Amino acid sequence: MRAGPGRQMVSSHRRFGRGSGPVRKGGTGQQISLESEKMALISKKIVMAALVLSLGVWSSAAKASLVNYTDVSSNGIVISNIQEGNNDDFAPGHYGQPVFVNGVLSFPSLQQFFVTASGGTTSDSSTLVAKLSFTVTMPVATANLFTLNEGGFFAGYGGGAGSIVLGAVITDNGGNPIVGATGTVAPPIPFFAPLPSPQVLLDWTGTLNAVAPTALLTYTVHLDNDLTSSAPAQINYPTFAEVDKKTLAINFPNPGVPEPASLGVLVLGGAALITRRRRA
Repeated sequence: MRAGPGRQMVSSHRRFGRGSGPVRKGGTGQQISLESEKMALISKKIVMAALVLSLGVWSSAAKASLVNYTDVSSNGIVISNIQEGNNDDFAPGHYGQPVFVNGVLSFPSLQQFFVTASGGTTSDSSTLVAKLSFTVTMPVATANLFTLNEGGFFAGYGGGAGSIVLGAVITDNGGNPIVGATGTVAPPIPFFAPLPSPQVLLDWTGTLNAVAPTALLTYTVHLDNDLTSSAPAQINYPTFAEVDKKTLAINFPNPGVPEPASLGVLVLGGAALITRRRRA
């Protein structure tokens, strides 16, 4: 969807929830300000609500599609019970099977991880609810749990806006919350396309650091990673917004425990050293 300056945006207009509201009256500048303030307030409320929903109590919309993925391991760390819940009946698995290499849990098969909204005589808003949970078992206890990095792009025109929920709740084996973390998005949300033009196309990145008050051996992560697009009502021209997620990686600390293959090399090296000393 991104190319040269003369290319037009094309979207499949996948909807995950629609809504309409009154058009604010007043000058263009006033309308931009009101829409920006409204989206900022909505974003804050969404983040707070999402962190609560992350405690394993997914909304009925998120339960529309439940997908389980295969356990993975790396550097002695085991990621198990990987499950996605979302409100999209058309593409049930947005994260895809993760890959865990050198302590980095990545999702190379992100599928249709986007949401659009198109307005005109009426406003439109859509939200992709895409939650992910998994259990982490470390070889040694650690308080620095993980760092999440993700990225994508926003496209819009005519006052379209977009927002991202990036938050996590970490629970113990009994489901009791240990710590909550809210990520940061750059540029700051909400993204906004000025009235009535030109078309806005920008890249965004998100980062989240999860640190526990005490060192943990086993914990469960409930990740909220929802996308929202909103397009206001305008009589004289169309409005549009789209938020896409393209990359997602979760970095775990190196526990200092060698992989089995590396451990075998160390054992052989140690045996060779002992033999050499005996000969000497």
